[in-house]
Amino acid sequence: MGADVVCAVDIGTSSVRAALVAPSGEVLVERRCERHGAESQFEAAVLWQEVVAVLAGVTAAAAELPGAPRAVGVGVTGHVGTVVLDRQDRPLLPAGGWSDRRGVSELHARWRDDPHLLARTGRSAVAGGAVAVLCDLDRRMPEGMASLGTVFAPKDYVNLMLTGVHATDPTSAAYTLALDVRRRRWDEELLAVTRAGRWVLPDLAGATDVVGRVLPEAARTTGLPAGIPVATGGPDGTVGAAAILGTDTDCIGDIAGTTDVVVRVVPAPDPAPAGVVVNPYLADGLWSQGGPTGMTGGGATYWLQMLGQDPAELLLEALTTVGPGSDGLRALPHLTGSRFPVWQPEERGWLAGLSPRHRPGHIVRAVHEGAAFAVREALDILDPGSMAPVLLAGGVAKSEGLIRLRADVTGRRTLTRTAPDASLLGAARIAQLAIGIHDSWPAAVASGPPVGSPVEPAVAAVKTYQEEYDDWRTLRSAIAPRE
Repeated sequence: MGADVVCAVDIGTSSVRAALVAPSGEVLVERRCERHGAESQFEAAVLWQEVVAVLAGVTAAAAELPGAPRAVGVGVTGHVGTVVLDRQDRPLLPAGGWSDRRGVSELHARWRDDPHLLARTGRSAVAGGAVAVLCDLDRRMPEGMASLGTVFAPKDYVNLMLTGVHATDPTSAAYTLALDVRRRRWDEELLAVTRAGRWVLPDLAGATDVVGRVLPEAARTTGLPAGIPVATGGPDGTVGAAAILGTDTDCIGDIAGTTDVVVRVVPAPDPAPAGVVVNPYLADGLWSQGGPTGMTGGGATYWLQMLGQDPAELLLEALTTVGPGSDGLRALPHLTGSRFPVWQPEERGWLAGLSPRHRPGHIVRAVHEGAAFAVREALDILDPGSMAPVLLAGGVAKSEGLIRLRADVTGRRTLTRTAPDASLLGAARIAQLAIGIHDSWPAAVASGPPVGSPVEPAVAAVKTYQEEYDDWRTLRSAIAPRE
């Protein structure tokens, strides 16, 4: 087994995790480090310190296992965001996460006269990205433009620190807003709204390509073997979807973490429904449609913490003693704005209809129902006929009650894989594909645990939730009118 073990790194907004993973997807050892506020802004140097800490923890723990397995390859995934470096590879600005709004209004104004530019990015709205951040830098610190070195994703910065190589994958590149997603290549006209030159955009490499090898200095601090290959990797939502879907175009993947990332793999980027994000997929010749919905799981976690009771007991109460509809209580969990498919960044979370009869369990169930309603909006955009089943992964997939709730709210057959966290597993799959442990995404997915028994939506609950969903959407429009 030791000869085939890879190291997976998952950079989330709430934690950084690293694990040694066997070819089957079995996690041999895992370590994590908590993060706070990374969905907005963070320090790239601190992120690297966190990655070093979890890698050092994993490699030290592995040395105590039978056979002392050592990684033969590394795969890194991470949340969407922007790291801006100077020409000496030092952070020039605070790094941004997926809710970073720097420069969005400036970029929107500069692209307003040419809607074809935004269309080339595969986005229906400007929600942030490297081009927007550079617009903000140009406005606030024009002298900083002369020092620009590279802009790319947080996981690309980690790869740089591991290997010394500046590169990114096409899916992460799409989130910079400087990639023509249909042609899978940098588009200098998209970048031209800033005063940055083409040199700030790193080389493009496939997600499962070997981007470089672990440098001696990185090996010394992390405990990884020097010289082992590092894969390019990709953004966590897409990587998580690939871990459970592979190249399957029949199911819709839902990676339910801090935000639900809803992904459908398609053979061509067009036609694209309104509101979707179109990305090059991790496998050549395929694209994805979908996007992050907003702070769904993160909103539920917020309320569990705010209520100050045991989270497991609260969730059990919510799922076993509170009925569908939460006795008239409605909730929107999006504390930091909504994304796919409505794109309302100023929207904030709310509870409506609260009365003395409502207990903490009602609030928890209402927030989970609100998250499920938001996911249903996304699913119905991707598949208006409601025919495609959902393959669910992430925190929600670990609770039978929440799986049942999602199936009843969406009215769709819902499946799960009994696997470790999808994004972490996806990072391992990328490393395995890069060094030839598996020869294709379908083979990698097939090597792991099978899909579990499907959960069929209950007819009576579907009818009830249809009414609840309609009421929730009406109330949402009244509270936060859309343009």
